[in-house]
Amino acid sequence: MKNRSSRSLSHLACITLLLLMLAGSFLAGIVFQKSGGLSKLRLALAFTSASQPVAAPTEAPEPTQQPDQESIRQALTINPNRVSLNQVDLMSRPAGEYAFLAAGHVYGRPGEEHPHPASTFVEMVPTINAMDLDMLFLLGDTVPNPSMVYLEQLESSVLDRLEMPVYNAVGNHDVRDRAFYEQRYGPTYYTFQHGPAAFIILDTEIDPGKITESQKAFFEQAIEAALSDPQVKFFFVMMHKVLFIPAETITALFESGVAAAAPNAKENYGDPNFDSILNETLVPAARQKPVYLVAGDVGAWGGNFSPYYQKHPDVDLTMLAAGFGDTEQDAALWVRYNSEQVEIGFIHPNGQPVVDYSEKDLNYYLAKLPSP
Repeated sequence: MKNRSSRSLSHLACITLLLLMLAGSFLAGIVFQKSGGLSKLRLALAFTSASQPVAAPTEAPEPTQQPDQESIRQALTINPNRVSLNQVDLMSRPAGEYAFLAAGHVYGRPGEEHPHPASTFVEMVPTINAMDLDMLFLLGDTVPNPSMVYLEQLESSVLDRLEMPVYNAVGNHDVRDRAFYEQRYGPTYYTFQHGPAAFIILDTEIDPGKITESQKAFFEQAIEAALSDPQVKFFFVMMHKVLFIPAETITALFESGVAAAAPNAKENYGDPNFDSILNETLVPAARQKPVYLVAGDVGAWGGNFSPYYQKHPDVDLTMLAAGFGDTEQDAALWVRYNSEQVEIGFIHPNGQPVVDYSEKDLNYYLAKLPSP
């Protein structure tokens, strides 16, 4: 009884102290507002945000985003077997021919009334296994949502049946629950080498539509390593968002309202973040070694921006995209390479080649827009 009574008195004292503190804060707030403090603070913030350059604050500055050195180190040195979605190891082979397939949006047509993954992709599994591929790259949006139901459907109908390792450049749908996705499949940006090619996988969804500071630092180091390694003859950059189209152009495509002329969804496009990376990092790199940029946020509406094939006019840089929407226009990118050359093509789910893919450049899709 004595203990319970003293505990009650202690609780009463704590409550009294808390009420006094709240009252003090409330009165201080009234004094602050009456003295014009709130208005002065808002004015100061507005002035600071509008002024260029901004003077260094006298008190502790807000923290700036710094590259995560541990994440960068991990991304540069990762064992590709750690990020294989189906836990199939990447096998080394004697110098010779290497091959891979790449496709985005394999969950298919948006909407609960449609099958997920795309039935065209599920039916393509035997064809993929017969192609003697070293690996398969999925280019994001593998599932509508990263729930156990959707992931188990993907794994049982596709991943567990594939005989080569599968990697993914995540899309916005994959990482709606980022912690869950990363716990199941591992880090979302990294690089590795296979034969004479370096592969750089980006995550365009950490800050959607942009390459974050840590990723940018990683990317620049990965590019430099590929350029300085004499065994690397060319490199492939895998991503979900079609960031290699200039921001102004991609905005115009979406604003046209013509679904067949643009990537899948207009959200988080139009930021010039990647434009500078393209011009300041990738174009100079392509003057030394061939560069291939591959994106997968395409194809959901039946051949929209898929296949996409564009050569840079001045340097050896090729921009590519392919994706699925559970239609007969679905396409995947097929690549075969050796130390001397890279061979590129696009195939439909039935294994038949896309015969006119080289015509499907930016001008091809711009021509779908209504006349002004």
